[in-house]
Amino acid sequence: MSEIKKNLTDLLFNGKTPIKLLGGKNVTAKTGPAGLGLSPLRPSSAKGAAKFNGAAFVLDRIIVDTAVNALESIVPVPTVTYVEELRDGKNERMFYTVDEDGANATFDTSCPEGFEALVPVVMFAMSQANADKAVRQELRDLFIKIRDDYASKGIADISDVLQFCDSFYYGFAVKNEEILVFEEAVSAETIKATYTSGILEVMDILEPIVAKPALTVLDGVAVRKANAKKTAGTTGSTSSVFEACKAGEHTLAYEWSESQVDNIPAKEFLDDFVPSEAFYSLLKKIELRLGHVLERMDLGKEGLQAIGKDYINSFVIGKPGTGKTTMAYALGAALRMPVYSIPITKNTEEDTFQGMTKVVNGTFKYVATDFLEAYTHGGIIVLEEVNLADPSVIMGALGQAVEAPFMLQQDGYKKVRRHPLCVIMGTMNIGTYGAKGVSQAFSSRFKQTYTLNDPKAEDFIGILQSQGHAAKRCKWVYDAYTKINNFLKSPEISREEICLNVTLRGCLGALECMEEGDTPQQALYNTLIGKIAEVDLELAEDVYKSIVKSLPNLTL
Repeated sequence: MSEIKKNLTDLLFNGKTPIKLLGGKNVTAKTGPAGLGLSPLRPSSAKGAAKFNGAAFVLDRIIVDTAVNALESIVPVPTVTYVEELRDGKNERMFYTVDEDGANATFDTSCPEGFEALVPVVMFAMSQANADKAVRQELRDLFIKIRDDYASKGIADISDVLQFCDSFYYGFAVKNEEILVFEEAVSAETIKATYTSGILEVMDILEPIVAKPALTVLDGVAVRKANAKKTAGTTGSTSSVFEACKAGEHTLAYEWSESQVDNIPAKEFLDDFVPSEAFYSLLKKIELRLGHVLERMDLGKEGLQAIGKDYINSFVIGKPGTGKTTMAYALGAALRMPVYSIPITKNTEEDTFQGMTKVVNGTFKYVATDFLEAYTHGGIIVLEEVNLADPSVIMGALGQAVEAPFMLQQDGYKKVRRHPLCVIMGTMNIGTYGAKGVSQAFSSRFKQTYTLNDPKAEDFIGILQSQGHAAKRCKWVYDAYTKINNFLKSPEISREEICLNVTLRGCLGALECMEEGDTPQQALYNTLIGKIAEVDLELAEDVYKSIVKSLPNLTL
């Protein structure tokens, strides 16, 4: 086996062969701008911008003729395999792999030396970018812009291509000065087997450009096995898992009834959702537990036998506005599961869960409820503010329903069983007026309790921005929110309980008021300050004068 050492700097910058750029231009050794988000990694000794050569050649192949298609491993080892079908109008296959440290590239002997030796390393750099949210987004946006420009104008802006080269060079190439090239082919059968088994999947960063693998070697194996689908992405970074959710890769392998499909949140729901650690934990839990249930259902088991020990009852608690119910709908959108929201009050009675007989058009008619629909047919049930219910009612109706024997008295007398794919989540606002804990007997039937606190600053601002508000306004409102809370918690004021009135929803309300013409200070007065006034008018005026009036001016 022949082994050749190649220097990345030479491959990127010292080649003299003209490169056919997007739109048909020939370009040699052009210099580019400072680069994207990766450029801060650029060494202080570097002079000037990165030059344009090999990396742009690879980009040209990806965007113009989609000749480069990449698959990556779903396990932590960032192996990348790619297949190129067309070269100079001929159908030729070349297989590349890169090992875990990014140093060793392997490809078959038909690949010429030179720029194409960069392909596996560029693919590896992109797989690394998949693990970094900011970098991935920058590369992805740039890819989409170049593709769209080329599609509409027939030529791409050279400065855009050069930015990709610069980011790639300073973010990756300078750290891996040499690569080892082995003249040894990867077999087509190996790629087919790994893709079929789910070990390899399409790189998410390429999805905007290549919707699905256009590889002849993968003809007939486009659908992965169900068991691979359940675990795809769960071992990667949280950002890559969330991208997989939005792409529909975490869809539960179950066919819901027509009426239930109407209760499945659209995938677009995830576009404005900022995931938390609790979201990822529950996602993994539901996939794992219901995966086991589906395996037993495939073997013909039903009811208790299908559920086994894999039933899911979880509490989600936190202050108002922290996204407890929103998270449940996001899980439904990610898993393509129907979601049923059941409001609970102190007046809730057992027929909310058991169904009821009503007089309809002068005759008695049994009416099923959303809870009963989900309980008997599957889906995510959200018991909204479950701690507000009368403990004897909730325990009497659901004591044996949420846990073995998983039995509910439909209409007060008919025994029905819990569907094996029924997930029950109880939400609770903590510390608010009228809130109380659930009975210990009922609480013991819920194995986990997830606590949602205020998101981190960047996530909080991200949630505000996701509703279409300008970044400058969102940051200003968040700073005001933080200062108001700190003022209420200060030893001089010591009114921490009122912080529960100052919520993320109030921040969104303030941004809406600004959008409608209120000044920033008026917007806060009509939202966050107003919520304090509901409890203590004098304190509200004090907060307004001490905090809001002292905030820096915001130009709308």
